[in-house]
Parts: sequence; structure tokens; C-alpha cells
Amino acid sequence: MDFVNKPLLTGELDEVPGLGEVGINTLNRSGIFTTYQVIGKFLEFGRDPERLHTWLVDMGCHKSSMTTHQTAHKIADRVLIKGFKCEIKLSDHVLTSSQSRFGDDQKRAFMNQKLTGNLGDFTGIGSASLANLAAVGITNSDGLFAAFLSIIDNPNPMANTDKCDQFYEQLGRWKVASGFKATIIYQLQSKLAVGIDSSNPPPPMAMAQPVKRIADRRARRVTASASTNDPRNICQMDFVNKPLLTGELDEVPGLGEVGINTLNRSGIFTTYQVIGKYLEIARRVLIKGFKCEIKLSDGVIKSSHSHFGDDKKRAFMNKKLTGNLTVDFTGIKEVTVANLAA
Repeated sequence: MDFVNKPLLTGELDEVPGLGEVGINTLNRSGIFTTYQVIGKFLEFGRDPERLHTWLVDMGCHKSSMTTHQTAHKIADRVLIKGFKCEIKLSDHVLTSSQSRFGDDQKRAFMNQKLTGNLGDFTGIGSASLANLAAVGITNSDGLFAAFLSIIDNPNPMANTDKCDQFYEQLGRWKVASGFKATIIYQLQSKLAVGIDSSNPPPPMAMAQPVKRIADRRARRVTASASTNDPRNICQMDFVNKPLLTGELDEVPGLGEVGINTLNRSGIFTTYQVIGKYLEIARRVLIKGFKCEIKLSDGVIKSSHSHFGDDKKRAFMNKKLTGNLTVDFTGIKEVTVANLAA
């Protein structure tokens, strides 16, 4: 898909225009494994695509390929026009340490505000921390995001939980906000989850109040009318067939308070984010595909060998499945289909 306009980034370097096997291997040797790290460099360079282009070429990427595919400018367009999201799962340590200083209300406000670029936007960064960050070359919010993204080296953001603790230690070495290091990381994670340049509160019919207090949710359930025509009862309607989604997680079948709170701690606050995850997985299956190599037991191998030899196995591995159980699978007859359907 078009890199600039695709709904979500995969984080894999092969999605970046102009980066082929040689360029990816070159970046890998320098510790660059994800799109997020490259975007971090763009932020570090003051959002200057020319400086990013020079860096990519200096790193060993083919200049002609970078120029032909306008790699740096495509990354700039992605960040500046479409924006990007990177939903990193917080470590338990950061969650526990930040909870008392940065509650849900503060988090929602921070996620919805337009950052000015000033590090003072972050709770916990005072004058002493500003001076210490400036000493290591970080003078604005882009620089802080860049430093965090530079260590996000797994394309799956949710697999970078340990990087939260790693950055916590880094902030300590920089002597930044001794009592607020976890809070700063929590804010970085929160804004990356919605887009660092995002600002406007969600529209009324989408995510007006994606996460309500538990008491509010309980009150709504108690007072909701039994009539499905009553808009107050929309969350109790059939999830599949209701006219409009509310965006609140408590409309998702099977999600109660425990599940909602668990998702919240990982930066998931709305039905739309859950749907986004589904689309991300669906894209993987439909476009890239997936493999799962399971080792067979000796019993299964021996029992199947006479019915399903090597030639049949190769033919089955190479054919396109129709979706019909009796046509595709040796040994499945109509009776078996009926039993499976049961």
C-alpha cells in the first residue's frame, strides 16, 4: 500500500519506499530495525527531509534509490500529513511508578492537547531537567520522542515493553526529573499511541468520551431504558447490528471492567483502536500471509504416512485451498463435514 496514506505502519523497514534488502541490511548493521527508528531520526533532524536523505545515504543506502523513490520526503509526508501511531505497551514498573503523578484525567488531557514543541508540555520536566536534556542535545519535544523511538527496535510496538525500563534508566543517566521519569515515559507512550501531532478532541459520534469512570458506566447501565430505541441503551444493543458504535470499550462483547482496565494500561481506550488491531492482523493474513511450523508427534507421523505420502504432501502444500473441506482435505467426507459442523 501507499506508505504515506496507509492506515497503520507495520514498523517493518520493507514498508519504507526505496529500502530493499541491501538498504535494510545496511541499516540493521547500524542497529536500525524499524520504521519507527527512521522516523525518530527525521524528528531528531528537525523534520528536515534533506538531512534525513543525507543520513540515509551516509548510512550506506543507495543514493539513486533514495532519490528515485523520494524516501526521505515520503517519510516527511507520512509524519507531517498523515501522522503515525506507535502503541507501545508500558512496563509494570513504569505503570506503577507513574500512576500517582499522572492519572487518567491528566493522561486524556495530554493525549488530546496540541504539543507546542516545548519540553514544558510534559509534566515533570522543570528547569533543571530542561538544562540537563539540553546538555545531551534534546531541546524540544521532537528530540525527546526521537530519543525514545531510537530504541524501539522491534517492528511490533507491543513487543518493546522492556524499552520503557531502558529509557527510564537513560533518563536517570541524563539526570532528568528523578521523581518523574516514569511519568515522562507514560506521556511519551500516550501521545505516540494517538499521534504526536494530534490535537483535536474526538468528534461527538466517534470518541467523545472513550473511557468513562467505572461509576459512570455502572450508572448508565442502571438507568438505561429497556427499549432498544432509547439512545441511552445503545451500549446494550446487539454489537453487530447496532446503527452506530459509541466508541466505548464497554460496548464490546465480553469486555468488563477488568478487561477494559487492562487494555487502558496498554493505551487502548476505544472500540476503534480494537478494530484497528483487527485490521492490522487482517492485513497481515491477507497481504503478507503467515506461517506456523508445528512439529508433529511420532504417533501422527506413523499413522498418517500410509494415507498421505510425500507426493501428496507436496501437492497439498503447493495448491490453493478452495475453502471446501471435502475438496481440499484427504479423508474428510460428507459425514465428517456434518460432524464438524455440529
